[in-house]
Amino acid sequence: MEITILGSGTSIPQKDRSAPSYLVRSEERAIMVDLGPGAIWNLVRNSPAGLADVGTVLLTHLHLDHVADLAPFLFAMKAEEIGRTSPLTVIGPEGFSDYYASLRKLYGRWVEGAGYELDIKEWPGELIEWGEFRIDAGRSVHSLPNLAYLLRESGAGSGVMFTGDGEPTMEMLQLGKGTTDILIAECSLPPGVTEEGHMNPQQAGRLAEQIHAATLVMSHLNPDCKAEEILKEATAHFGGKILVAEDGMKLSI
Repeated sequence: MEITILGSGTSIPQKDRSAPSYLVRSEERAIMVDLGPGAIWNLVRNSPAGLADVGTVLLTHLHLDHVADLAPFLFAMKAEEIGRTSPLTVIGPEGFSDYYASLRKLYGRWVEGAGYELDIKEWPGELIEWGEFRIDAGRSVHSLPNLAYLLRESGAGSGVMFTGDGEPTMEMLQLGKGTTDILIAECSLPPGVTEEGHMNPQQAGRLAEQIHAATLVMSHLNPDCKAEEILKEATAHFGGKILVAEDGMKLSI
């Protein structure tokens, strides 16, 4: 399993960080987690996978820095040059069905499936198996419903967990404990700053320690999150490997 960080930033434009988006690839399948602004262009720039190779999209929550590229993604599927014929599933949190309905009302056929099967749905609340992937989710505390996703390959005991935005819940801890090799955690707050619905490096480090992750990757970084400072803070709370996410960074399990 290979993970590519397509966007490691937030809603605030930064020279070297795009809005949140991630690609997870196995030998046969590809999943995107979140579609922040510019995600589909970063996919083409930073991965051998093309848009037609992505079979599942997982959306953590409906803030624009995580979903703004959904309409452009679906619009691009109309292009003959893309040549999509395989099914596409897009899964989101509570409220996602209404969000997609609003896109259809605005854009009509341009965001509907044509020549391929498009399945739009909210998280069903139970484990999903898609080929060799096993996908599970748990809720966090955020201003909108947010899902943390755990992705594993069949037969593998651990995988990668994406927190999306939000503070940890018992549901998240149960989801990730003993099953997470790589934790990609939002860390939008600098050391010493707290805000309901977001994490700072201390909280990200504690979460990684609590679920016994092997590697913590701090992502969703605002401009005031300086790499040296957040590394120092997280290291005080987590004894495993710690990385500061960068656009284009690749990880493997």
